[in-house]
Amino acid sequence: MRKESYSILYILRLISLVVLLLLGNSCSKNGEELFLDDFIQFWEETKFELDIIPIEGEVIAAKIFDQKTISLVRIKSLGGVYFYAWVAEPIEEGTYKAKIQFSGFGRGNTDINLFPNDSFMMAENTISMKVDIRGQGLSTEQIGFENYLSNGNQSKETYIYRGAYMDAVRAVDYIVNKPNSNGQVLTYGGSQGGLLSIVATALNKEIDICVANFPFLADVSIYNKEGWAMSEIMKGIDYQEALDLLQYFDATNFSEMIEVPYFSHCGEEDAITPLEGVQLVYDNINTDEKELYIAPCQGHGCSSLDEIAIQKQEAFIDLYFDDN
Repeated sequence: MRKESYSILYILRLISLVVLLLLGNSCSKNGEELFLDDFIQFWEETKFELDIIPIEGEVIAAKIFDQKTISLVRIKSLGGVYFYAWVAEPIEEGTYKAKIQFSGFGRGNTDINLFPNDSFMMAENTISMKVDIRGQGLSTEQIGFENYLSNGNQSKETYIYRGAYMDAVRAVDYIVNKPNSNGQVLTYGGSQGGLLSIVATALNKEIDICVANFPFLADVSIYNKEGWAMSEIMKGIDYQEALDLLQYFDATNFSEMIEVPYFSHCGEEDAITPLEGVQLVYDNINTDEKELYIAPCQGHGCSSLDEIAIQKQEAFIDLYFDDN
């Protein structure tokens, strides 16, 4: 089914926001309910800002590899900031499912001549997309990577991940509006990429399946304030201010909004994405079509090297996406 125009979506979301605001006036709500109302309102208003921006991308470079064309695309997002993504499309005419991979945290690759023709991008009968959110990888022309986790931490309106989350949402918008998209989308990632997969799925209802491995910012209340990443986030603010800020960006507060098949794997011990947070996100996912595999290993992202984790992920994707 083809997608509605962004102007129609804007009107529908505006109506939903008005309803939420009316419901939010109840004096009987407790603190948690009031926060959730504010959380939803904040992200609805943020999406309204994104929807005003036309869904379009500029192809910067392209090459043919076997049966697919890989293009570097520049896509405008929230606040007029653009991000880059690699998009691999089958040469043969037709409509195809799409798989979107969000990058983990880091500087990433900054070489526009290094076309990624790995197995993910070269998958047959699939539109494949690799996304670099603002300030990371190729998307550093307007926003640099330095002090990323504390960038704009004075408020939720200015924090770097507000725009970065909208980059993830806009990546999905871009793919489903391509003429050769059949509208079916899988999002995928690990660590920060897992976080972005969760957020995109919660905020963009075009996604059909979410794979979010050892997701970053999963229950920040259990993060060690002396260690990475909390020590980086807290630059210029204190611990309580950081917690107040991060509740708007915590994966656990997005997880209840997910109603599509969900898969996640993680390790037993991970100082960056503790198991307790990953488990809480999983428990909150609002569907029975979900699976969490905990690999018997230690270290951040160690489950990515676990053969059982890989097999279970592939089987889950086959069941809920590739075979449909």
